[in-house]
Amino acid sequence: VVLTDGLWRRWFASDPNTVGQDVVLNGLTYTVIGVTPAGFRGTTLMDVPELFVPMTMQAELMPGSGFLLDRRGWGGIEIVGRLTEGTPLSTAANEVASLGQQLAAEYPQTNERRAYTATAFREAAMPGEARGPIVQMSMLLLGVVTALWMVVCLNVANLFLARSMRRRQELAVRIAMGAGRGRVLRQLVLEFMTIAGVSAVAGMALARLIAGAVATLPLPVVFDIGIDGPTILFVGALALASGLLCALVPALTLSVTDPRSAAVPGGAFGARRHRWPSRILVVGQVTVSVALLFATALFARTFTNLTSADAGFDSSAVLTARFNPRLQGFDGAQVADFYDRLTASAASIPGVTQVMLADGLPGSGFGSDSWFFENATDPEQSSSLSFSAVSTNYFDGMGIPVVEGRGFTEQDAPGHPPAIVVNEAAARLIEARTGAAAVGQGIGMNGPGGPFLPVVGVVGDSRAGRTSQAQPFVYGPHRQVLELGFGGDRMVVMLRTTVAPGSLTGDLRRTAAAVDPNVSAADVMTMEQFLADLLAADRLTVTVLGASSLIALLLVAIGLYGLLSYVVTQRTREFGIRLALGARTRSLKSIVLREAMGLSGVGIVLGVAGALAVSRLTAQFLVEVSPTDPASMVASLLAVAGVTLAAAYVPAARAMRADPVEAMRNE
Repeated sequence: VVLTDGLWRRWFASDPNTVGQDVVLNGLTYTVIGVTPAGFRGTTLMDVPELFVPMTMQAELMPGSGFLLDRRGWGGIEIVGRLTEGTPLSTAANEVASLGQQLAAEYPQTNERRAYTATAFREAAMPGEARGPIVQMSMLLLGVVTALWMVVCLNVANLFLARSMRRRQELAVRIAMGAGRGRVLRQLVLEFMTIAGVSAVAGMALARLIAGAVATLPLPVVFDIGIDGPTILFVGALALASGLLCALVPALTLSVTDPRSAAVPGGAFGARRHRWPSRILVVGQVTVSVALLFATALFARTFTNLTSADAGFDSSAVLTARFNPRLQGFDGAQVADFYDRLTASAASIPGVTQVMLADGLPGSGFGSDSWFFENATDPEQSSSLSFSAVSTNYFDGMGIPVVEGRGFTEQDAPGHPPAIVVNEAAARLIEARTGAAAVGQGIGMNGPGGPFLPVVGVVGDSRAGRTSQAQPFVYGPHRQVLELGFGGDRMVVMLRTTVAPGSLTGDLRRTAAAVDPNVSAADVMTMEQFLADLLAADRLTVTVLGASSLIALLLVAIGLYGLLSYVVTQRTREFGIRLALGARTRSLKSIVLREAMGLSGVGIVLGVAGALAVSRLTAQFLVEVSPTDPASMVASLLAVAGVTLAAAYVPAARAMRADPVEAMRNE
């Protein structure tokens, strides 16, 4: 056996003398002959292996499966080939396709319906059914971070613009003394770039902490989120772009400044024309913030729908663990005996009220099989249904109601007539295909000619994870399924408890070891933990969106506050004159508030248009939420309006306290 670096560090504490030691796999002793380099994950990014054995040992390692390499119809092997230098992938693909045609001609029974292709490794490392959603979700998160980056740049540019406007006289004197505009602009850009560089270093340090936290999440795929050379280059380029973007507006504003006018302390009326760049930057921040808030509201509602939806079963106070005694070479009778003894022993654990068996957790996908209906209007047409072997007390123990017919009983055992139970989704499918109620119909997997198994009952639908619609399921009694060879060897044991289920983890492991020390309990977790893990990606998305939106709102508040404070300072003389002429202090407050609401109003209009455009790209990730959900839109608009008013309050209050005499004296 060859160990991965991670397993070597965890199991053997990085002991350099590990090579040559023995480990026991499925009851057989294997010798460690090597350790892979750090970072090596084999040829897949999903279900990443932690140790490797020669393929020729498959029969010994999986005794219940036989030697799969002798089964031409198995098809469970992927071939990895390294192309010779200069050979294009298309050439390899043509040769592989040609080999597939030869195999189809030579072995029509197993290969006639198969096609072979060559795929680039970077694409094959992640299965197609997982690549699409993961890439799309990654692009969504990249878009969110890009939007937040734009808000930050706009805010920093606004702050630098206000600072540069206060330095207009200084910079005008420099230009008048012969410094030249180009030199002044280079000085400003250098200041911005220095701040951007320091921020990039601090950002990478923070990114390492975030990456470590993300790596601990139970995501279904391995991400390489380390800080490497390409990452540093990207951050450097981003810092350069940030510095230039933040310097652009202030530099352009000062480039058109007349040194003669800039060197003279101007009044508020003359400074008004210099406020338009700040207004544009604030409008841009509000626009992006509205889009971020709207996306956050949509995904938050989706996450709420997923977590609050009726799963169709009772997930509370249930502890689960996976077992596979077939890996020890057990035959059908030994497998049945193992589960009988395990359920009896687990039932005696204090705090356990029921012990159920199923070959998968409720609502999760078990893979679909092609089923045929005995009385279908088109007998040749198959239907895709998922199959699960369960114990006779499964429906009662998991709180899944029997809505028609009956559930399983102790009579549904080997030697008795076979029985099948379907869920409501499968019952609707059977009724649509046969024109009759599901109970009493016959279904089977061996083609339109049968044999068929009778449906004796219909139970409620179960769903889990991002599945908004229950999938059609067929349930078979565990003992009968095991005898017929449909499965039943790899099972999940579920313990319903009267105490915190996590507290019984050690008891369950010890009980299983006492039943058979060679059959280990895997993936021991509570049912609620399993359901939470299914939504780990959604939880991460909502967290990133929520944090980004809060930061964007904070930046909008800072930008508006800075602009309005600058406006009040510049218009001190004007406000003093207004008060001297009899204006009420409320009118001064309304001037500042109108400025704030006017800017946010323009940004909100643009943000709504952008949010609606972006929402259509995220529609495929939403569950029971419309991409144009009015509640989410109203919530985002109210949040922006509230932040606008809060940011305008202090400058407005300062304007109300303007002293006419003091204002005139300052001028």
